[in-house]
Amino acid sequence: MAQDIVPLAYYLSTDFEILILVGEKNEDELEATELLQEYPGLTVIEIPYLKRSFNVINDIRSYKQVKKIIQSFRPHIMHTHGTKPGFIGRLAAKKNLVPVILHTYHGHVFHSYFNSFITSFIIKMDRWLAGFSTKIIAISNSQKEELVNRYHICSEDKIVMIPLGVESKKFEHLEEKRKAFRTEYFLHDDEIAIGIIGRIVPIKNHRFFIDAIKDLLEENSSVRIYIVGDGFAREELELYLDDLMISHTFFPRNAIISPVTFTSWQTDIQKVIAGLDIIALTSLNEGTPLSLMEAQAAGKPVISTRAGGVAEIMIDQGTGYIIEQGQLDVFRKKLNLLVNNDIIRQKMGSNGEKFIESKFSKEQQVENHRQLYSRL
Repeated sequence: MAQDIVPLAYYLSTDFEILILVGEKNEDELEATELLQEYPGLTVIEIPYLKRSFNVINDIRSYKQVKKIIQSFRPHIMHTHGTKPGFIGRLAAKKNLVPVILHTYHGHVFHSYFNSFITSFIIKMDRWLAGFSTKIIAISNSQKEELVNRYHICSEDKIVMIPLGVESKKFEHLEEKRKAFRTEYFLHDDEIAIGIIGRIVPIKNHRFFIDAIKDLLEENSSVRIYIVGDGFAREELELYLDDLMISHTFFPRNAIISPVTFTSWQTDIQKVIAGLDIIALTSLNEGTPLSLMEAQAAGKPVISTRAGGVAEIMIDQGTGYIIEQGQLDVFRKKLNLLVNNDIIRQKMGSNGEKFIESKFSKEQQVENHRQLYSRL
């Protein structure tokens, strides 16, 4: 999420005075402030107790700090992103009579995250928060449909649809970055590197990905797998690989050649994508996965389960393959096809570059937000 919000704030800061509030990261999460080095001049305040996990005491502390900042900064607009910031930020903004309250759903936690009781509570809470939000921003048409018709979060006239944008120029001429990645991870030119990028948590369904590549690794010694990111489920995933007798390494701790490599978080995502040949996603629930958009911008074929707005940011059979949830054999078959046919990889990669550049520019995303802020 930070990979989208930070550049968006940077480009909007030419017209608006922007203050970014960020939560305290978990040990297995990427430090958002590292991204700020690419976008200098932004003012950022960390809220020490604002975390993903639910904790009444910490959440009250976070709320009080956000409320205090609002009283000092006196914003005309409060724009929140994510479930916990959306709750605390909008509540504090309402309490302090901020004129405009906006919330962007990058994804949602209305299914596949919690048990039915907690999920029902979150949905009811989001409906209440939407009631005093000025506008709700959806990042895909499918997400808008879910918010309005499936979960009844708000009426259609309250929603503004603004797709994510990609700085496509950052993913051009990446030959040196590709060389750097493949040198760092001991990759030969004739080896095929398949990557999955994101938090290692159950909702991302990494086990499905492992099941899909198991036979591939046995049949093709030139395939290497890269699990980019980290999360509380990494150790469990490593144990699952042990059960399947698939060799693996956590590269920051043990920098050796292995069929499966956990890279942990990477700050230079262009280098990662440049070094990979195929990018996969196996999520059960998604918003609009930026990793797939950036992969296509870099000319890489993609393969994904159907989740959230995936079908809107790639072309099935054109820039990659979309596989229905649970269809492991189909996922495996299409992945094998990409591995074994470099003509298809090149064609889909080329299609992806053109598709993302024409449909999802960062400039258009920034302009859409600029117009929204100006008219409210």
